[in-house]
Amino acid sequence: MGCSGCHPSRTRRASRNQGSHSRRRASAAGIRKGEAQRDEAAALRAMAKLEEMLAKATEEQKQQYQEQLQELALRLAAAEAKGQRALSMAQQTKSGHVYIISNIGSFGEHVYKIGMTRRLEPLDRIRELGDASVPFAFDVHALLYADDAPAVERMLHRKFLIHQINK
Repeated sequence: MGCSGCHPSRTRRASRNQGSHSRRRASAAGIRKGEAQRDEAAALRAMAKLEEMLAKATEEQKQQYQEQLQELALRLAAAEAKGQRALSMAQQTKSGHVYIISNIGSFGEHVYKIGMTRRLEPLDRIRELGDASVPFAFDVHALLYADDAPAVERMLHRKFLIHQINK
């Protein structure tokens, strides 16, 4: 049983491109999460400093500090929301569908392709693979949803590494 794709060089290239795209999305989400955490920490520090100053302030200064505190509270809320969006995006980049397909008419028996897609309709990806490169439709042997689809796909590729025919 071997792992193969539609066309050896195209499959490797598509896999690399999809992998690098996934890494870029995950990296961007991580950067946004880090920025949000820094913004949140800065707002908290500034609020603590203002509260300290507020305790020692005159009535006129207290009004100014109260306004600044309100502005910082808004910035803090925005940073927290940004952090939640970044976390949500990071989680979304991992979830998806893992599939195992074959195409006996094009590649022969016991040749399978293991892949993943983040599409809402994973069969669209499988149909796309069949339309683009082979004269016959792919047979779907397994299709499963995973919260961490890249990890599941990697685990399957490692498990069947000794059977791989195009690397």
